[in-house]
Amino acid sequence: MTDLFDQWDKLPEKVLNVFDKHLEEGDEDSPTFEQYQKIEAELNVLGYTCEYGMDAGIYGLKQIKQNV
Repeated sequence: MTDLFDQWDKLPEKVLNVFDKHLEEGDEDSPTFEQYQKIEAELNVLGYTCEYGMDAGIYGLKQIKQNV
């Protein structure tokens, strides 16, 4: 599956705003694990998810498939 971080310019503004909001809370160069948890929680509400590691790396942004 495609990592939507590779298609940043095609993401909806509401998704980009989540990153802007939480990365402004601290130093963008070294986000905290807690910031990533908040980002993931807000992305889930919008129908997206991501993964992050203890190495302060975030990856695997994707849209959650909805059963309709």
